[in-house]
Amino acid sequence: MEELKTHSLRTVDWKDNKVIMIDQTKLPNKLEYVKYSDYHDVANAIKTMIVRGAPAIGVSGAFGLALAAIQSKATTKEDLIKDLKEARQILFSTRPTAVNLKWGLDKIMEITKKGSDVSTMRNSIIEEAKKIGEKLGIKWDKFDVEQFRMGMDVELEHGKISPKTIETTVEEAELIKLFTNSWRYLQFAITNQFYSMA
Repeated sequence: MEELKTHSLRTVDWKDNKVIMIDQTKLPNKLEYVKYSDYHDVANAIKTMIVRGAPAIGVSGAFGLALAAIQSKATTKEDLIKDLKEARQILFSTRPTAVNLKWGLDKIMEITKKGSDVSTMRNSIIEEAKKIGEKLGIKWDKFDVEQFRMGMDVELEHGKISPKTIETTVEEAELIKLFTNSWRYLQFAITNQFYSMA
C-alpha cells in the first residue's frame, strides 16, 4: 500500500493500472490517499473499511478484478477465467451482503464470456471497470446534502431487524456513534469546501 498526498477528490479511482482510494478510516481528520496494484490489497481495503459506501464498494470490486486480470500470468482464456473466479471469490467474501459489490464483480465476469483471447479480455475488463468507475464513482467535489442523507439512510439499514415489526432498529450507543461520525464527515466536507451550505 502506497500513501499519496494529492489526487482528485474521487473516492475510488483508476490511474496507470492502479486503484487509488481516499482512506476513509483517516477521515474526517485527514484527507489521505492509498494506491494499490494488487487485488488482495483492494479486498483488504473493503474488509477493513478503508473504502465505504455501496457505490464505492461496487467500483472497488470491479477495479479489484481488473487488477486480478493484470496480475494473472494466464496465457489461455480458460486459465484467466480461473484466476478471475478465484479473485472474485476473495473480493466477494469481504462483504457478501453488499449488493453493489456483487453487481460490480458480476459485470466484470460477464466480460469473460465475450473475449476471444487473453489480451483482448484483459483490455475489455479494464475498460469495463473504468466505465463502472465513471458510472458509480462518487466525486467529493460534487458531494451534496442529499448524497449525505442517502448515506445516512444506508448506514441506518445496518441496524437490527425486529422479527415482530420487520423494522430496522439501532442500538442507542450505535446510533450516537453513527451520528457523531456522520457529523464529523459533514464538518470535514464543509471545512474543505466540498460543497456550500448556501
